[in-house]
Amino acid sequence: MKEIDIPSAVLDYDKHALFIGMTGSGKSVFAQWFVQQKVKAKHRVLYISAKLEPPDFYNKFSVITESPKEALKALVSKDEIHSISLRLPYMSGEYLLGIFDHIERLAMKAIAKEEFYPISVIVDEISLLVRHKMESSPATMALGRAAAIWRGYNLQIVAMSQRTSHIPQTILTQANSVILFKFKQSDLDSLKKLIGKDVEKHLKWLHENEFHFIEFESENEKLFYPINMEDLDDYSER
Repeated sequence: MKEIDIPSAVLDYDKHALFIGMTGSGKSVFAQWFVQQKVKAKHRVLYISAKLEPPDFYNKFSVITESPKEALKALVSKDEIHSISLRLPYMSGEYLLGIFDHIERLAMKAIAKEEFYPISVIVDEISLLVRHKMESSPATMALGRAAAIWRGYNLQIVAMSQRTSHIPQTILTQANSVILFKFKQSDLDSLKKLIGKDVEKHLKWLHENEFHFIEFESENEKLFYPINMEDLDDYSER
């Protein structure tokens, strides 16, 4: 295996990403590491989830809340750069419209003042917020707009899901990086469209080796990166 750092595209403040994998495949562990790396880089992080995580998951966040108002207040704090966990009620995707609009206006004001204000918004288990096949749902519209225009505002959107079929097409087409954990055979067709013809080979490799995930970075070409989750602390942003 080639010795590499985590590809910069997934850690950059203005490039979008997808984390895809079955339950228990390592998405949440990677998300915890991802949040830590963002905070180290002085980036603000808002982690939005519609499901309850184990208690130790929240140890990585400086603010834990179920109030969008409280989450946004912490996000704009000038005293400290926060990592915020916001748990929304099940299927409350309409909240995303207001939250994303607030973040976008905040970023626009920062740019007008020539301030550097990078924010990463992680939406966990997107299928609980976006009704399947409803491209016009409030959550889908919010995510689609973010994917299309946020790069210019120093904003990053990260979508997490067990299935690629549950992620709106607007998000799929705008992602710079795809972090693939172990996934279902039934997802092969949609992953082929997203990643390419070699996905079957990588699926076999993922299920036969101890490495927990692979990454395809879609900056200039598709690249294959096997990385051991247990060694994440040994990797740094290049």
